Amino acid sequence: QVAPCESRIPSHARSLAGRLAVDTADMTPEELEKMVSVELTRERALGLQTELYIGFSDPSFQSKLSDLKTQYGKDSAEFRKLRLQLVMRLHREVLPKYGYEATLEGVKNMTDEVHKFSDDPMVQANTQEINRLIGATGDDVEAW
Repeated sequence: QVAPCESRIPSHARSLAGRLAVDTADMTPEELEKMVSVELTRERALGLQTELYIGFSDPSFQSKLSDLKTQYGKDSAEFRKLRLQLVMRLHREVLPKYGYEATLEGVKNMTDEVHKFSDDPMVQANTQEINRLIGATGDDVEAW
């Protein structure tokens, strides 16, 4: 069964996701620090979004997010803090592959770069779907 967002992501973008990312698994911390950012093209933005979508739609992630909502309430400061920590776990895996630091600053830089493609219907739809998956609304939108 195809997830809602995957049906909107062109198959070429899904296949490019892995090829457009940089394999950081065997890199030392020093190599990661020296890694030069590669320009975020539309295709790379779609690849990045695909990886985030896959991670955020994972049943384990969704279960943890649901548990946090139940325990703390979706409007509480504690929920927002713990949701950010949960979201950052995936960012630590994905962002360095696209040349971004796995920090809040790196997330901001990534969202700013992806925003350059906000007129693109595919990028826009993916952004909305990712925001939905992490429960981002209002001020939280594009907090992924």
